[in-house]
Amino acid sequence: MMRIDRRHAGRSKRNVRNRKSSNPVLTHRPLEGFDPTPKWSVPLCFLQCQFATWCAVTEPLCLDGKLDVTAAPGLHAALLDRKDQDVQIDMTDVTLIGALCLQTLIAAARSAHEGHHDFQISNTSDLVLAQMAAMGMTPEQIAEGCV
Repeated sequence: MMRIDRRHAGRSKRNVRNRKSSNPVLTHRPLEGFDPTPKWSVPLCFLQCQFATWCAVTEPLCLDGKLDVTAAPGLHAALLDRKDQDVQIDMTDVTLIGALCLQTLIAAARSAHEGHHDFQISNTSDLVLAQMAAMGMTPEQIAEGCV
């Protein structure tokens, strides 16, 4: 059943619009005793999540040295520990990257995207960028999981 508001029955729209309201919200007067600070605490990460689900702020995974064949198992284990969360890779101290570690990063990025998580690579040195370019890749392509 629809309820009909009869307060303004018989009045024209112009008279209704020009009528002064006693509601402080409609007249834009400041509310007395109103405290604009929220009474709840929401973690910043919650506000930044794309799907409005709870997520934990993760520390970046700082890689260093040579990422060659011998470093691949350790890299794989470190990435598996972060499987169900957003992954941030910091490559500031990386001096060399090999094809196997590059493939490991691509597989981790694909896995993260399939789980609706973010995968980022940051602070890549010019030397490592040149090595990636020699293999036909960029940090952005790796983070997207492209091959």
